[in-house]
Amino acid sequence: MYPHLVPHGPILRIERRPLAELPDEVLRQDHEYWQRLLGPRIGPWLDHSTPLDDVVAFTQRVLRDHDLRRFHGDQAFLADRPARQAFAKLRLAIAGVYAWRAQQTEPNANHDAIRTAADLAFRQAFALAPDLPEVIIRYATWLETEGRRADAVRVLESGISFAEPVDPELVELLKRLQ
Repeated sequence: MYPHLVPHGPILRIERRPLAELPDEVLRQDHEYWQRLLGPRIGPWLDHSTPLDDVVAFTQRVLRDHDLRRFHGDQAFLADRPARQAFAKLRLAIAGVYAWRAQQTEPNANHDAIRTAADLAFRQAFALAPDLPEVIIRYATWLETEGRRADAVRVLESGISFAEPVDPELVELLKRLQ
């Protein structure tokens, strides 16, 4: 299905014919949609230039430690774990399409844009639900395939700090990466 899937707002649209690549316009619209959606909910701080360390720090400070002093989003949304997880799963599905395309295409300008879009989508999903094992595992696995093992370990360690009880699959993946 991946060649037929195109980000379309919170979901994926299925094209009749497979697309050789995702047009830049699709990437731009997806980016704008999620910035408009997440900005009011978790704050406007998370974009292409936001380092992973800032995302991890946000999750630790705001979601784990409940320190809202510098939080500029919707506190009701923040407290609504099922809503955050639902949005994270939607964003994770789109990240998966980008990750698949990044692995299937030859390096070119579109390939770099797809990798950047995948990374942002994974970071957004992680910022929404750093306690969701499927988000943690898929993001860490993608980081590993990108040659970013230290980042993958960082995501796993952060995710494990939320888990009650700790998911054994997370621990096993962390051991393998270390």
